[in-house]
Amino acid sequence: VKSIKKQHLVEVRSMANPPAIVKVALESICLLLGENASDWKSIRAVIMRDNFINTIVSNFSTEDIT
Repeated sequence: VKSIKKQHLVEVRSMANPPAIVKVALESICLLLGENASDWKSIRAVIMRDNFINTIVSNFSTEDIT
């Protein structure tokens, strides 16, 4: 995750209708972060946040996954 560049997020954020695998991957990340985002508009709102990557890197604990 730390290697994700801002340009990668800019590209994904700009997609009106990303490939299904991109939607599924980002929806999964949203669920792991406790976000209720299942449609692209909601997912996009989450990844548009300035602190999106920082939230994953700083606050996410793999020990909490069951």
